[in-house]
Amino acid sequence: MILNEYSWIFKNSLPKHICEHIIKYALNKAIVKGTTGDRNKGNIRNSHVVWNNEPWINDLLMQYIRAANQDAGWNFNIDDNENVQFTIYDKDQYYSWHVDAWEKPYGKSSKYPGKIRKLSASILLNDDFEGGDFEFNLRNHDHENNIFPINHSKNTGTVIVFPSHILHRVNKVTAGTRYSLVCWALGKQFQ
Repeated sequence: MILNEYSWIFKNSLPKHICEHIIKYALNKAIVKGTTGDRNKGNIRNSHVVWNNEPWINDLLMQYIRAANQDAGWNFNIDDNENVQFTIYDKDQYYSWHVDAWEKPYGKSSKYPGKIRKLSASILLNDDFEGGDFEFNLRNHDHENNIFPINHSKNTGTVIVFPSHILHRVNKVTAGTRYSLVCWALGKQFQ
């Protein structure tokens, strides 16, 4: 799929006091080891997560996703989203190259039958860490020459929205702890 925009960024959009409130809220919930949907990919991820279905957090992220969907000109049909993931990357933790989309829609027995991930959003909640850069790889011909760091990805309150099939990663955190929220907007399979 050829797109005019591969991401849409809202720089420093979420106020710092709201970011701090979300961090405090999430750290009081059950923290589990982050996993990937494809168990055959090996160890591409080392992080911890808190799953969140708090309506106000969900609505907040979906506002950014809907705005980016329109402003970037994607105009994907989205009508649902998965629970929001609060992600914790401590020193030496990371998430290697991956895409958020699946090859097939969710099955009939899932919570989202017939739907696929179309847009992903990531909100950085703090900036007092080192490393942990967010990068895209547009995978043209030469793998390493198509890596695009997101220059604003280390600014508190910055929201990055992108199509879920875009290859991306979070580099290893070298000092401190990186906190972020991730959300996936869903819709019927592309036609």
